[in-house]
Amino acid sequence: MLNGCGDCLSSCENNAIKSILSDVIPILNQDKCASCGDCYEVCEDNSISRDLFTAEVNQEECHKCGKCEDACPEHAIKKENNGILS
Repeated sequence: MLNGCGDCLSSCENNAIKSILSDVIPILNQDKCASCGDCYEVCEDNSISRDLFTAEVNQEECHKCGKCEDACPEHAIKKENNGILS
């Protein structure tokens, strides 16, 4: 099953796999974030930091799997592609 983690990109010796996720980034709406920690808990890349009031996504560490968006009960995380929210 594909999950967008990107592990297959570096594993393929023939460079036959191209990521279409490189331009898709999770954007966290600070006004909606309740800092519940659900996104933090599901992030396997450790690219989300949080404090008492909000969370933040480190875009350079993020593998764009989308688990944080799915886990957020406040719908504070949305994917953005080239400036267009999807």
